[in-house]
Amino acid sequence: HCHCSNWMIAESFLTQNHKLLGTLMEGYDSALSPYNTHSVLQNRSLVDEPGNIENQLNFVRLIRVEEREQQIYTVLVIITKWRDPRLRWDPSEFGGIDHIYLQADLLWHPEVAACDSSAYTPVLPDHSVFVKVDFNGNVVADRAYAVTYICEFDIADFPFDKQKCRLCFFLPIYKKQRTNGRMKTVNSFPFEDTPEWELGEFDVETQFKNKYTLVRLFYNISMTRRCEFWVKMLIAPSFLLGCLILIGLLISADDKEKSNAVNLGLTTMMSMTVILGIISESIPKSKDLPVMGHFILYEIVIIEAAVVSVLYSERISKHLRRIGRKLGVLHRLK
Repeated sequence: HCHCSNWMIAESFLTQNHKLLGTLMEGYDSALSPYNTHSVLQNRSLVDEPGNIENQLNFVRLIRVEEREQQIYTVLVIITKWRDPRLRWDPSEFGGIDHIYLQADLLWHPEVAACDSSAYTPVLPDHSVFVKVDFNGNVVADRAYAVTYICEFDIADFPFDKQKCRLCFFLPIYKKQRTNGRMKTVNSFPFEDTPEWELGEFDVETQFKNKYTLVRLFYNISMTRRCEFWVKMLIAPSFLLGCLILIGLLISADDKEKSNAVNLGLTTMMSMTVILGIISESIPKSKDLPVMGHFILYEIVIIEAAVVSVLYSERISKHLRRIGRKLGVLHRLK
């Protein structure tokens, strides 16, 4: 008896749900916007007050960062909220149903595009996404997008650098008087970064280009490079190798030891140039040499100076003794 009662309740709900869907879609045209397009607001328009379109960045997944291309690859989940008065109903007429889930391609929805991006693609098509509609016509859509953003990198402090990028969105076509577009933040914001980059603070900025609605919504994010890889794999080994070469060059006693130390020093200089090549392939071209580039370059100069001093040590010492004797003679003459 209980099972039969539950089945009848479910059947009644499905019937009312189907009835509500038919009522909402009767005469509904998803190609038409609900916002007033008269030059002067009129009482019979669908929405007399400016429409509130709220966008909430709910999740960020940083896929990878391409410094040379100056691009970041992300997956974003954006919650968009708006009101469509054509979707209002009285719950008492439909078995108390106060909200319904509909396929996104059945409804009109504000187009949220990504600016400063080279690729912007929904992860799922509209017919695979459902939106929530309540009896007051409030619509909530939860969409995921794969976005490639253009971001200018400042690599002066590489590999201890911190970058700032803008995730930019805009609402095309609509006038400022018709829509209020804004980006909202939440207290607990989930995000995932990469092994090399750590996402930091977020802040939001809204901008109107002119009286027409190019409404720009900026999400400013900071990314800090995790430098452990570069320190452990390049900086520390090259520093220790440079110290060993200098010690070997300075304590070489006979000609054979000096020859071996010089060969090792020249080999180390070649290794340093290879490291510089690795750095140049990992970062964008810039007029400023990064911190790590300065470090490697200074090591090359120091090792080169040590090699030259060892090669010409005898000549330098003879020249210094000759200068010393001349200075001694001049001192006695005085």
